[in-house]
Amino acid sequence: MKKMSGKQRGGALVTILVLAVLAYGVFVAIQYVPLRIESGSVDSILESMENSQQKAPANSVREVQDKITSLLSVNQRNDLKDSFNVRQNGNKFIITVKYERELNLLYEKKVLKYDKSLTLERAPM
Repeated sequence: MKKMSGKQRGGALVTILVLAVLAYGVFVAIQYVPLRIESGSVDSILESMENSQQKAPANSVREVQDKITSLLSVNQRNDLKDSFNVRQNGNKFIITVKYERELNLLYEKKVLKYDKSLTLERAPM
């Protein structure tokens, strides 16, 4: 068996490249994960509104807005209150959620858009 004489060469560059790629992945994940959690919370709020309307129907736009405000507070997403729009169209309530977030990828900034709507039937009088 031969003994290696001297120091190992060439591994440092590969190690630096691997660490740089991992660091970039962590950098993007640190920004993306909270955005994903936020959109999941908004999806959950819309789902809760749909379930709530079946169990305890709202009769006015104000009631729908109050339920949304309550759900935003529970989910600690009060900053999204202005992103929700509630309007009435005949015997239906239309809830629209629109907002944008920016994801910094170092070489460019990517705008992530969230745009969903939910239609709820108004309770019969």
